[in-house]
Amino acid sequence: MGHLATSSAAMVENSHNEIETDQMSMVVPDRTFSDELIDCYISHNQPIFPILHIPSFRAKYEGIWKPDEDSFGSFTEKSTFYAILNVVYAVGCLSSSHQNC
Repeated sequence: MGHLATSSAAMVENSHNEIETDQMSMVVPDRTFSDELIDCYISHNQPIFPILHIPSFRAKYEGIWKPDEDSFGSFTEKSTFYAILNVVYAVGCLSSSHQNC
């Protein structure tokens, strides 16, 4: 079962128009599987393509497991992190031996 990041919808306004964003879609896998995918990404891909600052990424990642703390400055920052996290999951899955990949 996935971990629900938040439970409300929000309106995000950009310079062109308004976009309704459902924060219910910000769901991550359970902690064990999530950690495994991130570890796979860091051990297999980060050394070759060091595009993430791992201490910053880890700090934000730890924050999603603490629902009482908001480690994001804005909804845009939170959305951006979840997009990056999903890319890390996808790339990490390529080198994972987990059966759900």
